[in-house]
Amino acid sequence: MCVLCNTTLESEVHLFWECSFARALWFQSPWSFHTAALQFDNFEQMFTWFGSFDDHNLLYHTACVMEEIWRSRNDMTFNNSPPDPNASHRRIMRRFSEFYLVKECESIRDTQYTDECLSNFDAIFMTDASVVDQWAGLAFVQIGDAAESFHGQDCCHVISVLQAELEAILLALKAASVKKFSKIQIISDNAIAIQALKVRELPFAWGSFPVFRQCVEMFKVREEEQEGDRPSSGPSFLKKISKLRSEGKQV
Repeated sequence: MCVLCNTTLESEVHLFWECSFARALWFQSPWSFHTAALQFDNFEQMFTWFGSFDDHNLLYHTACVMEEIWRSRNDMTFNNSPPDPNASHRRIMRRFSEFYLVKECESIRDTQYTDECLSNFDAIFMTDASVVDQWAGLAFVQIGDAAESFHGQDCCHVISVLQAELEAILLALKAASVKKFSKIQIISDNAIAIQALKVRELPFAWGSFPVFRQCVEMFKVREEEQEGDRPSSGPSFLKKISKLRSEGKQV
């Protein structure tokens, strides 16, 4: 049973979209979503619909709403703390403002950089992971034309947040390999994972080393394939990082 409304069995679509608590938060958003007017058969369909928008502010706000719904659900489940739509809305807007201010400060540079990236790579992916009780939810989404983009999600047992972030990156790498992309870029918010993959070393996180090694091995395999295809050394499967940003770290 959904702990936020106590009226329906909990499912992903119900929790994040159909629940009365979720409906209140979506309606209070700057876009005033009427959830009753749009039905989804499953969470993947809902995720794909939001991913089809090229409005970064909408995507940021969507992430904030989902984060708050999950937080409220866990507070009620584990701490018996009743949900408060007004307090949740304030937290969402505060969190969204943080994203917005960072984005505004870098808007010109980011727009130019994104346009340049989209023309220089076969694909650009954003990855993320969320860990609860040593279980990680993994996801990646391709940035660009919604008609050509795709995404993936998975879950696995992990021992650290770093391992979860690396698992998400590996998930994107495997998908890119299946698609036969030769030159991609992956954006992650985990600076440690990015730095480790950049220098191909992970000295102080042995529990995360196996998945780290798999990522590195995929780099090597793709680089060898490219060297066999062309006389000169081609671009690496995952371009070396040019810089790190406070909001999005890039490999």
